[in-house]
Amino acid sequence: MVNEDKQPAAAEQPTEFEEPSFDPDVMEPPLPPPVVVPPPVEEPPAAPAKPKAPKAPKKPKSVYVSGLPEDISDYDFGEYFSKCGIIDKDAETAEKKCKVYRDEEGRCKGDGVVHYFKPESVQLAIQLLDGSQITPGHTIAVQEAKYEKKRVKGQKKPKQISKKIKRYDASKELSWEEDDNCHVIMKHMFTQEEAWATPDFFDVLKEEVVAECEKFGTVKNIKVFERNPEGVVAVKFLLHPAAQRCIEKMNGRFFGGSRLEAFFYDGFADYEVKETEEQKEKRIEEWNKWLEDQEEEEKNQKK
Repeated sequence: MVNEDKQPAAAEQPTEFEEPSFDPDVMEPPLPPPVVVPPPVEEPPAAPAKPKAPKAPKKPKSVYVSGLPEDISDYDFGEYFSKCGIIDKDAETAEKKCKVYRDEEGRCKGDGVVHYFKPESVQLAIQLLDGSQITPGHTIAVQEAKYEKKRVKGQKKPKQISKKIKRYDASKELSWEEDDNCHVIMKHMFTQEEAWATPDFFDVLKEEVVAECEKFGTVKNIKVFERNPEGVVAVKFLLHPAAQRCIEKMNGRFFGGSRLEAFFYDGFADYEVKETEEQKEKRIEEWNKWLEDQEEEEKNQKK
């Protein structure tokens, strides 16, 4: 009898794929898929703050004056230095910020200070007025004023101006419309006697003034105050530097035998002088006489 090895029975192959059933009592539920958390986005480091540029030092607006005579008044002192620009005024009282230092008896100590509205006026005052005679025999020295702030112990802070009080606005004095003063006033340009000697005097005068002032810059307008006894002429330049050059050259210059005064217009002075009835009659009479003389001269030429 032949021994035949018994072969294991072949396992039965499932005919179809069967998903395993889930029995909550037998096995645990499958784990949910892992949640993918994106890595945190790192913000770029903040740029370092730019250092603040240092503030430009303020330009000086005041001049210190020495060599003043004992009897000078604050008004004359201010008028003399107003040639170089608009003098600043107190915001509450609107008084000019020019001071003559005086002793207990009210006599001038010989020095004073002027505070301008524009810093450019400081250099102009030094150029024009340093070494000049404010009155005959009194030569003054003009330099930039320097202040040292000193706080006295126990001193109270200055009283603040109430907002209800209308403050004085010095910027309105700069000119009629421009931000910088372009108006120059010149005195002693003519006398009343020579002005009314010939009918075309003022026309000729305007032509001469414009021709001379055009050397400094463009002239926009000219005004002759015909009845002003001081012989006043106002010139309006296109630009402020031209007006400044005009003052530098014309102030103190001799014109027609008279020494001129040239300075910036302060925005307030009225140089217009109204003609009286007597002056009007005299002007008409002189005009008629001039016409008669012209007719007589023409007749003589024809002969």
